[in-house]
Amino acid sequence: MMSISARVLVLLAAFAVAQQPAREANTQSRPSTGVIAGAVVTDDRDPQPIRRARVVLSSGVRLDNLIATSDDSGRFVFRGIPPGRYTLQANKPPFLATYYGARRPERPGTPIAVAEGQTVSALTIRMMRGAALEGRVLDQNGEPMAFVGVAALRYSYSAVTGERAVTAEAPVTADDRGVYRVFGLPPGEYVVMARPPLVSVGRGATLDTRRLTAADVDRILQSGQAPEPARAMPGAPVNWAPVYHPGTPELAAAAKIRLEAGEEQTGRDIPMRLVPTSRISGVVTLPATLAASALGITIVAADPDSRVSSNLGFLSNTRPEADGRYSFSGVTPGSYIVKARTGGAGAARGSAAQPTTGPVFWALADVTVEGRDLDVSLTLQPGIPVSGRVEFKTATPMTADDIAAVRIQLRAIDGPTITYQPAAVVTERRTFAFDGVVPGPFRFISTTGAGRELFATSATIGGREALDGPIDIKSAITDMAVVFTDRPSEVTGTLQDATGRPATDYFIVVFSTNRAYWTPLSRRVMQTRPGNDGKYVLRNLPAGEYLLAALTDLAPGDTSDPTFLAQLVSSAQKITVTDGSTTVQPFRIGG
Repeated sequence: MMSISARVLVLLAAFAVAQQPAREANTQSRPSTGVIAGAVVTDDRDPQPIRRARVVLSSGVRLDNLIATSDDSGRFVFRGIPPGRYTLQANKPPFLATYYGARRPERPGTPIAVAEGQTVSALTIRMMRGAALEGRVLDQNGEPMAFVGVAALRYSYSAVTGERAVTAEAPVTADDRGVYRVFGLPPGEYVVMARPPLVSVGRGATLDTRRLTAADVDRILQSGQAPEPARAMPGAPVNWAPVYHPGTPELAAAAKIRLEAGEEQTGRDIPMRLVPTSRISGVVTLPATLAASALGITIVAADPDSRVSSNLGFLSNTRPEADGRYSFSGVTPGSYIVKARTGGAGAARGSAAQPTTGPVFWALADVTVEGRDLDVSLTLQPGIPVSGRVEFKTATPMTADDIAAVRIQLRAIDGPTITYQPAAVVTERRTFAFDGVVPGPFRFISTTGAGRELFATSATIGGREALDGPIDIKSAITDMAVVFTDRPSEVTGTLQDATGRPATDYFIVVFSTNRAYWTPLSRRVMQTRPGNDGKYVLRNLPAGEYLLAALTDLAPGDTSDPTFLAQLVSSAQKITVTDGSTTVQPFRIGG
């Protein structure tokens, strides 16, 4: 982690503090006369224009993005822009996607404020060239292997847990020479991993490879045909196992490769190896009312980091036969979890708005594979019922359509992978109920539609606030109480330099004075960037006392680190946030 001294913690001088009631949004239509223009250039000492870059203009209010392409001089322009605040991002491989105002990739940019009829021009987006890794994938004889998946892995902060986890960057496939090239990588430390060729021959099955001796081959040739069924083939079943450069099956033992901006490293060869494999099979005990086709079965690595790096997609999903029998073949040694769930494990994956569709049944088993076939029977259990009520504290009454557009959502914390429990619909009586929840830790989230912007301010279960951290669902919940508002708290102000001009090249962090809330993804710890007008806004902080600090740089995940936040305390300004009110907090740097 970069030290706090390297970020330059800025001493802030507060020159006004006030609280005001939340203001009504002006919904009257305005003419779209604004202009945003600029150029995309390289991040070199002598910047060069980047032609044909894809430039995206986004707003939290608009449901769609505006897209432009830079010309031969790297220039772009957006016309007819409504008043508002926008973010601007440029994309063009092999450069790294970059926001306007960001000093480095993977940092948020400076919001661009556009008044009615205003032209904001001379904006420059400087793009850094990504790094690259290249090498060959070889078999046990040193011959090139084609069609092997290769990815550069690194530790980053998970959007699900807020903690450090392994993520795969820019996965590629080795060509017919066994050569791979992973490019467009941000600066950092990486591990290179090769996964087995993704060859499937049916549900839950992979190509059944056998290690044959000379005697085995002679017997097959003398018989004139291969044994049937395939399981009668002589020799031990084997498969290619995931391997990390320079040739280890263990992620912890892999070589750490440090890449600087634009650096290219070659010769990072990966020797693959064959290992004994196993078949996992068994019977799922189905309720009389449930058809086998309604059930999905998944096998995943037990360790979250291995789950990402081994990429078991080639054998992960299957469905049982009519009699409940299932099987997975070609499973390499390791620890796994076999999961069964109605709708398929991951049927709701990535679908935060999908409502529940029927009763949930589930089963799971922990297994250790060591080269022998395993029989793993699964007995389905009903999902845990979860229900509650919703309260709306809004300036104007909620219509039936407004209420029908609200979804209550639970997001499973299952390693770095996002898995959604199907959403529950809010009824006209302002109640909701899930058809069943698979036990485990979850985070509460919500979505709204129909053009009504609502904020969840509370979600209690038995008096415990579920918005302040994960909730572990083990038994029935019938008293969840969720509160929405359209008048969230706001912390706003302007950041100025010593001369009174907007200070835009900073990060603003607001965090609770109560250290118990310094947890990953805490809603009481927020960050933002001031806009090109120096103005910043943070919305929907719970009521309480907070500290506000400004930094010249902020790395992803810093605000999830209590040690990092502790370094900001002595130079931060204290503010008080009240529900439904706007806290105005202007600051002057060095003033």
